[in-house]
Amino acid sequence: MPHPRFHDRVRELTLRLAETPSVNGTDGEGAILEDAYGLLVEHPLAGKRLRLFRGDDRSGRPAFVLAHLLGAKPRAVLQFGHIDTVGVEDFGPLRNLAFRPLDLTRRVAEGVLGPELRQLAQSGQWLFGRGVLDMKAGVAATLAVLEHFAQQPSEGHLLVALTADEESGSQGIRALGRFLLPYLAQEGLHLAGIVNTDATGPRPGLAGASDRLVYSGSVGKLLPCAYVRGVPSHVGEPETGLDPDFVLAEITRRAVYAEGLRDGQGPERTAFPVSLQARDDKLSYDVQTPLSAVGCYNVLYVERQPSDVMTAFKAIAEAAAASVRQTLQDAFGHELELKVYTFEDLVGLAREKGVWSDLNPALAEDLSSTSGPSPRIRVVQKLADAVLGRDAAIVLFFGNGLIPKVSTADAGRRTLARILAQHAARTGNHYHQGRFFPLISDLSFVAASEDWQDATFWPNDPVAALLGKEDAPALLADAVFMIGPHGEGAHRVDERLHMPYSFEHVPELLVRLTEDLWSPPAD
Repeated sequence: MPHPRFHDRVRELTLRLAETPSVNGTDGEGAILEDAYGLLVEHPLAGKRLRLFRGDDRSGRPAFVLAHLLGAKPRAVLQFGHIDTVGVEDFGPLRNLAFRPLDLTRRVAEGVLGPELRQLAQSGQWLFGRGVLDMKAGVAATLAVLEHFAQQPSEGHLLVALTADEESGSQGIRALGRFLLPYLAQEGLHLAGIVNTDATGPRPGLAGASDRLVYSGSVGKLLPCAYVRGVPSHVGEPETGLDPDFVLAEITRRAVYAEGLRDGQGPERTAFPVSLQARDDKLSYDVQTPLSAVGCYNVLYVERQPSDVMTAFKAIAEAAAASVRQTLQDAFGHELELKVYTFEDLVGLAREKGVWSDLNPALAEDLSSTSGPSPRIRVVQKLADAVLGRDAAIVLFFGNGLIPKVSTADAGRRTLARILAQHAARTGNHYHQGRFFPLISDLSFVAASEDWQDATFWPNDPVAALLGKEDAPALLADAVFMIGPHGEGAHRVDERLHMPYSFEHVPELLVRLTEDLWSPPAD
């Protein structure tokens, strides 16, 4: 029985991409982008109806490859996917097979990963290997769709991009957005839709086991942190101090798995918040309690604003502080003052004391590295030293840059629902359209989001407060979608791709959606 029209080509491209190691932060990212550019240059339309571009990020590393297939109407659709993967250390003795999907799948079929996965591999429907699901099959589908539309005149414009660095700082998609903003304006193009073809898979409680998931938005992420400044004491005299680890434990107890920090409606709820860092400042063991401790918490959101999350987090910190004060009263008969501040509050105190102008340059120098919470924690600690003296306190701040939610209006959701219904009728597939892709994705850094205007986030992110607000993605699109390959085990040794759906149905959906988006909506 012959395969449908896209199967063989998407399979071929998936294997070609997957067999090129492209672990995030290595030269492999540049190598795979160069290989993709070479593939596109060989197309007969290259330099004619097919324009090709390459771009670097602000550090000079290769960031993206972009193909622009010219069309008749000034409506454009952007399809993109990332080409970097996480590392392969988890493969252990199978590490040399991580980027050889056919060989690895044969070994899995022999039982190297256990009987359940052996059965899947023997079915002939699953492909194993690093990056086959997350997300080189999705990239392969976009390239096959580009080739499809290049075979005849296109009603609209198709932009297909491969980006680097999704698994770290999303610098590839950020660089692409900076390039596309003036380019689309120069070409007079209206961006009708953006489609990320990242990995999708089963989500317990959201859809049936046989359902294929697609999304019309992407979740946002915040990293609210609590810096606790205690009062050190000898272990024999705990009544003279305040153990910051105890205070942090009270905050963590209320923040981790807290329903009040979750977001969403019905079955589409974000994951529970968890602790991503919890430690004190002691570098070695002795019999004195620590001076300070810090905790950072992963919070996903889909309907709230960052200001709402900070409000909820501050309420948690206030409740923890009240509990600590009561404990000290019960244990020692006295109440130690323990105030809750935000980073913005500390900056205000520094201004009132007239020390902010002197502190600012030194603190900014500590932010030469702006990735993650560590440099931000150093800044908070130094600012607390300067303005709080020996006072116990809790200081709340954001420990990472903004990863905003993005969403699609009802009209775009109806468009996708109609296409899914038509495809389901032809194929017998079952689809579930989720409002938000539940994991962090590059969609957050290419499409406009109202969260970039949030008044609370920027004054409470030490990087933004000292170095300036981050540039917001400004690509205005009618709709954003996540339509990608189906599978399980992304970032794990058992990463696997369901080939019939990923090679046959994903490109068909991309074609139908693109054609629909090219047509202006009816008045």
